[in-house]
Amino acid sequence: MRQVSKNTVFAFLDRIVKRTGKNDAITRTGFIETDNKTGETKSTECFYMTLHGNPIASLQPIDGGYNVKRSRAIHLTLAGWNTVTTRERLNALLRILGKSNLHIVQHKHQACLATFAGNKRLTTPLNEHRWYDVDELQHMANFLHYKETNKAA
Repeated sequence: MRQVSKNTVFAFLDRIVKRTGKNDAITRTGFIETDNKTGETKSTECFYMTLHGNPIASLQPIDGGYNVKRSRAIHLTLAGWNTVTTRERLNALLRILGKSNLHIVQHKHQACLATFAGNKRLTTPLNEHRWYDVDELQHMANFLHYKETNKAA
């Protein structure tokens, strides 16, 4: 993991708004949500990790606070750019979150989620434009393990 990736991820998780490298920044965006049933509005902030001006990760408040232990609060995307640098930043975020079994890789020119079953690499394609929460990626990896173990039986 490169030092610039580590610094960027820690600034993102600590919600520090700054430029962390030549092409990286942590930004804060406010938005207003309206409850359609009651008409109540509430203001919320969301933090983004950007690379070359494209948001690649978001940290959203859940239940009134930012709890990075709850991985539903963190969403990842390749933002249409399946580059080495984008994958490296997202993989650094996954490592620091403790998801060392998940890897975003390129396989046959396609972005994929990879995990390992023993010494065998299991992959499933990812949509480069879609946002994934960390729990969803973990469920995809668990399903790959399930398919592999049942295929052998």
